[in-house]
Amino acid sequence: MSRDTGRPAARLPGPAHQGALEGGPFVENFGLGGARLLLAVGSHILGVADDDSDTDFLAVYSGETAPPMTIPLPGAVALSSTLSTSWIGQFFGREVNVEVVWEPRLNELGALMSPAVSLTRAPILQMLDARVLDRVRTGIAVPIGDRPADLGYLAELRQRLYVARLPALLLVMSLGSALAYLEKAERRPADRRVVRFALDAVADGATVATLCLCDTVAYSMKKAARLLIAAQAEHADLPFTVDDLDSLWFGSDDAIRLRDGRQALHRIRSRVHELAVRGDPLWAEAERRLAAYAEPDRYADHE
Repeated sequence: MSRDTGRPAARLPGPAHQGALEGGPFVENFGLGGARLLLAVGSHILGVADDDSDTDFLAVYSGETAPPMTIPLPGAVALSSTLSTSWIGQFFGREVNVEVVWEPRLNELGALMSPAVSLTRAPILQMLDARVLDRVRTGIAVPIGDRPADLGYLAELRQRLYVARLPALLLVMSLGSALAYLEKAERRPADRRVVRFALDAVADGATVATLCLCDTVAYSMKKAARLLIAAQAEHADLPFTVDDLDSLWFGSDDAIRLRDGRQALHRIRSRVHELAVRGDPLWAEAERRLAAYAEPDRYADHE
């Protein structure tokens, strides 16, 4: 069910990215002359773009070169976080989003992804963390102006950040969190707010975890349903389907939805066990981490 993304693939970006790169002085307008690596990323690369999708890039700056504080593109808007800055603007008729990240910040995320992290210290990745790591994992390296794409640097960066581990670790985080919310709702079935919140968490967690089994990372639910539809078209034996998602989202009987949620999470965990038994060391580690999540009283209420 998975694909090898540990080494740069000999791929080319699609027409959306090519159009942006060839539409004008792209590198100059987005201030990318000092970038070490430029990746074509986002919905167009994952195959789930629609008419409203931006054309997304990720630019990595090495430790010696800090990302720019401003860019020449007229009207560009900056959206900044503690991890990265995204420059969004109209460029020759298309909306382009260039996310800029500094390599030392990536190294901090890599430390969370390391196999040396103990079973009882499972990484808690925020949405932006997972997005950047997955863009490094799946992005297509493109030239920076006249400089060819540095595929050797990309391979080294992927290895150093342990991005191949992302789907399994994100599955552990998503499935463990969903199980915790489900158990809380089962202890307090009369509290409708707790139950409804738990059902949403189970639907989200089951969707993300199932996609992880397909080597696909959904870092927000905005596109997760489309990714699940695409995965279902490719894999006939998913432990959680679009119909299961609709049942959890739109079902009218909370007791039945809780039961269905429990069964869905059990099917996903069973699939992880199957992969572990087959001898895959990463999924064997994921199974051990899930067991650590299930330790007695780990998520007991202290309200």
